[in-house]
Parts: sequence; C-alpha cells; structure tokens
Amino acid sequence: RGGSGWRARMARFMDTLRFQWTKWVIEYDLVAQLQLFRDMGSAIKSGAVSLKDLVVRHVWLLASLAAAIASVVYVRRRRRRDADPRSPTARARPRSRSAIAAAYHRVAKQLAKHGLARPPGVTPREHAARLANPFAAQLRELTDLYYAAEWGGRADPAAERRATELAGAIVSALATR
Repeated sequence: RGGSGWRARMARFMDTLRFQWTKWVIEYDLVAQLQLFRDMGSAIKSGAVSLKDLVVRHVWLLASLAAAIASVVYVRRRRRRDADPRSPTARARPRSRSAIAAAYHRVAKQLAKHGLARPPGVTPREHAARLANPFAAQLRELTDLYYAAEWGGRADPAAERRATELAGAIVSALATR
C-alpha cells in the first residue's frame, strides 16, 4: 500500500507514530490507565507465583547450596586464622621446647615455690639481675642460655648440658635454703 520507495516507507512510519501518539497520549483516559495497571499487576503476580513455585520445587537444592557456601567460608576463615599465630583467636598449638627452656622453667617453678617468682612485666633477664643470692651468677648464665635457645634459635648440645648442670645446681641450692 502506497509504494515501496523510501518516501512511502517514511510516510508509513510517520503515520504509525501519529497513531501511537494519539492512542497513548491524547486519548489516554482513566479506563486505559486502570487497564494498564491491571495488566502490570497480573504480570507481577504471575511472576511471583512462578518464582514461588520454583523455590518450593528446588528448596533442597537452595539449602544444599547455602550449606556448601557456608562450609567453604568457615573452612577458609579457620585456616586463615590458624595460619596467623598473632591472631587472638588462633588455637594454641603445643610448642616443642628445647632442653634449655625445660631446665629454665624447672628453675623458675622452684624459685616461685621459694617466694622468688618473677613478677608480671619483668623479663627473665631483669629478674635474674635483681636476685642477689649465692646462685645469682648461675641463674644469669642459665637465663642467657635460655635467651639464646628460645629467641636466638641456637641448638647446641654443649649449651643444653650446661643448662641442665646449672638448673641442677640452682635447684639444689634452693632445696638447702
């Protein structure tokens, strides 16, 4: 109708635009507005019903997916927490102590039993320097060996033997006290 050239197509396009303008702008009355809102409401309602049916049919799948995601998150956080020894929630792992540390701690327990416990906030070296007993020099030497073993990373069998000797001498001196 009306030709096949570009002018005819342009004229039909303009007629279509005029018709749509008249229908949706000029003649748009209350009845048309209400019908539009009814159509939108029924479309939203049918979409919600479809979504509800989908969720109800696949609730086990959604629950399984949520449980899997929660498990992965839990495991990753736990591994990250356990990998960081500075974390306040990190699990305490048993630490392997050297023979020197064991000897030092045995002496520290004996000192505490005899009223010479190390006060909080005082380092082992400061504590050894403050004590003025017959075994004070031996305690300072043991403390130096303890520092070297624990924080210096040294593993020396001769130092371990010397620490055991010093600990024995200090414990003996405390026992005779």
